Amino acid sequence: MIIRRSGESSSLRKLRALTRIGLTLYSATVIYWMFIGFGREIHTGGPLQYNLIPLRTVSLYFDMNNGLSLISRFVNLLGNVDVFIPFGILIPLAKTRSISWIRISLYAVPCILLL
Repeated sequence: MIIRRSGESSSLRKLRALTRIGLTLYSATVIYWMFIGFGREIHTGGPLQYNLIPLRTVSLYFDMNNGLSLISRFVNLLGNVDVFIPFGILIPLAKTRSISWIRISLYAVPCILLL
């Protein structure tokens, strides 16, 4: 016997399931892009390099004397924002009840920070 929630059709449940699968696949893709994609290589020699100062790398793209083209600046800055837009779209679709933008932020921001 299948117990159905009142007011939720089977097509809506299928859409939510597909959305969750899509969200999982997109998250895996973002992780791939961050660590492997775009020609990244594993550096076996020397110390690891990382940045623990918030917005330090972003401020480098606003420095006009660093030799980067305007296109490179826009692609990097806007690309880093655009890549997370699907989370704001898919998370509300994956939830079973309506969700406010504050709740979306409470779900999305920790996920983005974790990445």
